[in-house]
Amino acid sequence: MVEAKTGSKRKLIDYRKEVPTVYNSEKVPGNVWEFPRVRYRMDEYEKHPTQKPIVLLARIIKASSNENDLILDPFSGTFTTCFVAQKLNRK
Repeated sequence: MVEAKTGSKRKLIDYRKEVPTVYNSEKVPGNVWEFPRVRYRMDEYEKHPTQKPIVLLARIIKASSNENDLILDPFSGTFTTCFVAQKLNRK
């Protein structure tokens, strides 16, 4: 599940339901994922031509593994995958 970019951000109320409630703040991710690319002024920048954003790798790892699973990244480059895997309790 990912954060919904609908009325949930502004805490809008859905009055169409019997009991009015705040819009759901999570949804199933769609087919298009939008993330800013890593640029030289960002804190995570490591001078690597194909470095991936931390948020992208976190989403991929969360979607494809459980805690304490083993993550394989044979072409590690900047070791961003290893960094994210450790933060998410993966090995």
